[in-house]
Amino acid sequence: MKGIGTRARFVLGAVVLVLTTNVLAAHLAAQETRGKISGTVRDSGGVIPGASVKITNTDTGVSQNLTTNESGYFEASFLNPGTYTVSVQMPGYKAAMRDHIALGVGDQLTVPFTLEVGQISEQIDVTAETPVLDTTLPSTGFTRSSCDAVPGGFYQVSPSRSPVLLLSGGIDPVTPPRHGERVAKALGPLARHVVVANAGHGVMAIGCMRDVIFRFVDAVADADALAVDAGCAAKVPRPPAFVSLRAAHAKASEPGR
Repeated sequence: MKGIGTRARFVLGAVVLVLTTNVLAAHLAAQETRGKISGTVRDSGGVIPGASVKITNTDTGVSQNLTTNESGYFEASFLNPGTYTVSVQMPGYKAAMRDHIALGVGDQLTVPFTLEVGQISEQIDVTAETPVLDTTLPSTGFTRSSCDAVPGGFYQVSPSRSPVLLLSGGIDPVTPPRHGERVAKALGPLARHVVVANAGHGVMAIGCMRDVIFRFVDAVADADALAVDAGCAAKVPRPPAFVSLRAAHAKASEPGR
């Protein structure tokens, strides 16, 4: 029973810490610095679909031209931080413009417009309203203040008391080996990091590495687990750029598959 319990901890440690590598990589390497400006165009009677919206970065002079949808809504995503001007035009209404809109790193601003009936050649400069900063992170329900409340050590990886095997693909664009190396260093001397140079994401699915994992888990002593032979990683061939569908179908139809 003692051996079974130890091996179970090995499996748990390997799985949890492989996931930790992915989460840490996402936190360190995939932070979005660009922002978004959105809003709804309406008049005194309701929303206005089909209105022309122009969003200009006054620092660079780069503009985006949008059209409000059936709900009067417009949205410009992936905007670089800077100062912006938003103008709206619609036949039968006075043009409206809001300038000096400061978009910070990762900000999501809501800039609404209420148009007045008149000639399009007439323009109303909206200066009284302040853009609304949306502090809700997309698809999470968490707010920036929630993130601020997370303890400082939450993203730190603690030293491991059990052997841990971390696997990385040398050509993995999602969690490259440098992230696994940082996690292995934080875990301490009981962590071993194996890089499969010619593999991408999903190293655990490679037949050779499945065998390495089984031997790592089955090892009785910690030293034996950390010393498991992973030399086959160097023999894994680079995946082809294109696989023939006919060849793939024929291989899948082979007896025993």
